[in-house]
Amino acid sequence: MRRRTTAGVAVLLAVAAGSTVAYGLEGRPASGMLVIAHRGAPVYAAESTLGGYDRAVGLGADLLEGDMVVSKDGRLVMCHDIELSRVTDIASRPEFAGRASVRTFNGIDYTGYWVDDFTWAELQTLRKWDGQNLTTADDLISFAQGRGAGLYLEIKESGYFQAHGLDPVSRVVNLMRARGEDRRDSRVWLQSSNPGDLQAMRGQIGNRFVFLTRSVGADDVGLFPSFRQFADVLGVPTTRARRSLVQQAHAADLGVHVWTLRGSRDAYRKAAAIGADGVITDFPDLGVNVRSRQRTGDRPANLTSRVENGSAI
Repeated sequence: MRRRTTAGVAVLLAVAAGSTVAYGLEGRPASGMLVIAHRGAPVYAAESTLGGYDRAVGLGADLLEGDMVVSKDGRLVMCHDIELSRVTDIASRPEFAGRASVRTFNGIDYTGYWVDDFTWAELQTLRKWDGQNLTTADDLISFAQGRGAGLYLEIKESGYFQAHGLDPVSRVVNLMRARGEDRRDSRVWLQSSNPGDLQAMRGQIGNRFVFLTRSVGADDVGLFPSFRQFADVLGVPTTRARRSLVQQAHAADLGVHVWTLRGSRDAYRKAAAIGADGVITDFPDLGVNVRSRQRTGDRPANLTSRVENGSAI
């Protein structure tokens, strides 16, 4: 997962001038941290499938996270990888044996089955490890609306798709409008590591927006007010999640969501203790359980002192 450097962010901040101010803290539930199910419930079911998302809803997740890529015929497909071998059975399918091709990234050639080489009709024949198939963002919205669930959708590799004539940003904007999910009160949150993508969407639709970054920390506090111009929330990795960062972000009216938490209960407790507004997790049931215990004050006695001293999760 590539994220922009702080320097790259600073260059792109100019696009934000004159835009609508964001209000990231309004998204925090009164009950505590949002529990955001990373690609569904990948410990229990194949990632980014309707079955996995259904399991995540049953486990109590507040929002269902997933990545959007673009098919050859322009459909927004829920898939983390733009190369399909890891996430589907495409490499073992004889009908696609001659369809591998070469893509060049950072001067290195890679051979694989690239999602933008296949139509949606072809993609939906593929199977995950548990027999489920891929789904579209449109179908996931229908599922979420039917279950009363929120969504947390990332535009994946927008530069790659734009270079291949498949702009994902305009497709996401059109989809949000078509499904009536383009308002501030929509339960569809949109995320990107590209400030330009977020700014383009901010100017057209009213959703909440999440800026994913590996590099931003509390030392970059001078940039935080500018981030408000295109984002409501900072999405930061566990290695960057500290109380000082959360405090500075909150002072700029930005929420903070931490990614990606897995099987350590202590990590969830630390996220709560530093004041994080949400956690993105492979174990939504564990996140819900720890949040419930946090409400009753059930946490280790030495935890607060550790996070106050600045330890990352």
